Parts: sequence; C-alpha cells; structure tokens
Amino acid sequence: ASPPPPGASTPPPQILPLTPSDLASLPKSTVGRLTLPTLNTAVSSINVALAGKYSALRKSRKDSTFSAVAILHRSAQCEANEGKPFICEQELREGAAFFRGGESTAKA
Repeated sequence: ASPPPPGASTPPPQILPLTPSDLASLPKSTVGRLTLPTLNTAVSSINVALAGKYSALRKSRKDSTFSAVAILHRSAQCEANEGKPFICEQELREGAAFFRGGESTAKA
C-alpha cells in the first residue's frame, strides 16, 4: 500500500470487531459471562475514543483546545509505543462509555 498523498487525511486507527471464532478461541474461564455483542460494543466505544484522540492530534497546536492539549501531553508520556497507534487508560476513562464505571465495580 502506498502512503497517502501529502495533505490527505488518514483515517484514525481502529480495532476490528470480534468474530465468533475469536470468542471461541478464548478459554471459557476468560470469557465468563461475556457475549460477542457486549465485547463488540466495548470495541466500538474504544474506536470512538481512538477517533476523538487522533482527530485532536491532527489539529495544529495553535488551534488546539485545552482537551486536545491534554491528550497531546498524555501521548507524549507514552512514548514506549514508538509511533504505533495507542490509547492510554485515562483516555479510555474519558472517551469510552463502557470504561467509566470500571472503578466502581473493581474489587478491593
């Protein structure tokens, strides 16, 4: 695949939805009560958060809102990913609906 022409916007990175064979390949102890629709809803929510993050990163620093600057700052702190698309836990907590209740359901 050739790189996009200069000035062309590239789509944000996305996670592909899980298939029934993906779910079947996991151990039953890992799957538990999870269903394919539940997992794919979570994947969809992560994709929304990824799209928000990478659209903010495409803005020039002069036009960035405070939120975008915060995202840029968090991204700079995660340089171990070496230029690969990624999303941090805090970005998931802010941008992915399924993740917002995680702390309240965590066991001590």
